[in-house]
Amino acid sequence: MAYIPADELITAQHDLSNGAYKLLMYYYSKGDKWEWKDKEMSEELGISPRSLKDFRNELVSMEYLYIVKGPITHVFIGRQAVTGWKAPEAFDEDTGEIL
Repeated sequence: MAYIPADELITAQHDLSNGAYKLLMYYYSKGDKWEWKDKEMSEELGISPRSLKDFRNELVSMEYLYIVKGPITHVFIGRQAVTGWKAPEAFDEDTGEIL
């Protein structure tokens, strides 16, 4: 389980919708090397796959989530996870790719 900075918890409560905040806490609850499967995540959270994508896009746009796709997908969770954070300009909702 990842460490969640207290200031980030409080700030995120004000910055994010309830669904996006719930998804952020879900991401933080996962250990290293877990598989990113939208269907399973949406079932565990009790939300539709479409809502999951919407909440993920909110996290990306609000700079709480950064995804680097390649042969290995790297996911950085939390505002303090990446030094020199720069949010992607666009995120394809259908494929999940950063454009």
